[in-house]
Formats: sequence, C-alpha cells, structure tokens
Amino acid sequence: QSDATLVGSAGQTLNLTVTDANGTRSQTYEIPSRAECVRCHTSVAGHALGVRTRQLNKQFAYPNGVDEQLRAWNAIGLFDRDIGSPAQYQSYPQTTDTTRPLADRARAYLAVNCAHCHQPSGPTPVADMDLRYGITLQAMNVLDVRPTEGGLGLFDPYRVRGGVHDDSVTWERMRLRTGNE
Repeated sequence: QSDATLVGSAGQTLNLTVTDANGTRSQTYEIPSRAECVRCHTSVAGHALGVRTRQLNKQFAYPNGVDEQLRAWNAIGLFDRDIGSPAQYQSYPQTTDTTRPLADRARAYLAVNCAHCHQPSGPTPVADMDLRYGITLQAMNVLDVRPTEGGLGLFDPYRVRGGVHDDSVTWERMRLRTGNE
C-alpha cells in the first residue's frame, strides 16, 4: 500500500522527540529487521498488528466536535462497505473511565498491548499465559502465578500479584524502558 516503508534487512533506529502530558523527552525507537518482523506478525496475531474494532468503537474528540469513531469513519468511506451502527459492535472499556471496574480496564490494556503475542500458540516463550480480553481470569493464568521466564530481580515475583504491583513481573516489564530484560 502507501502508508508504510519497508526498512532494510538490518532494521533501523530512530531518535524521536516525544511531547506528552509530562513534557518533551527523547526516545529511541528500534524498527525490527525484516527477519525479526515475523516474530510478532504471526497468524495467531492476525499478521497485521494494529487497532481492532473494539478499540475504535468509542467517542472521539475531532477538531469539529465529538463523534462515534466507527460512525465517522464509515460516513467518510474508510471501509470497503457500510458497516452499519457502531452499537452492534463490542468495545473495550477506556483505561480512563473510572465508572468501569479497574479489572476490566486493566484487561483491556493487556489485550490491546500484549495479547497479540501472549495467547495460545503465540510467539512468546510463556505459552501458558493468555492475555486476550474475553477469557476468564483463571484461563489468563497470570493472577498470583509465579513467572516461568525470570523475575526481573523482584524479591517475591509473580506474573501479576493481586493488589501488589511491586511483586508483579508484568508491571515491572511495562515500566522498563530498556527492553525486555
């Protein structure tokens, strides 16, 4: 298509300036090599990694006002067919929506950011962890479960320790800015 550029066989490093609510900072972004791409872009993940309908089915603040994102995209012809009413599609709870249970918002975050790899037959060495949104908490195999791939130096590590993020490898891994040590 026309919205991506294939990098060379060695990958590429970009030095970015990021401005967010905390100010401006420098960030290094590593673009994987062609050979490394297939580690994440798997058939289990659906090959293309990107937003899903559940992520887009929400109110969005456009410059001219707030609208349902799926409705707006449908109205301007971004889909190859009319998708109908957004009400017929499921949506993830927004992480900032404090009217929704914290557990649901956390599960949505993990589903969007981690489940493309962390699910049955996914490309991670942690084959028994499943971070998809629609499964039972027990089937996720994360809460109060000891890690199988190292504890990142935590004193008493768990994949996710209920109510104690200082013992949670998942929390610590997301905090790291230097890779997946």
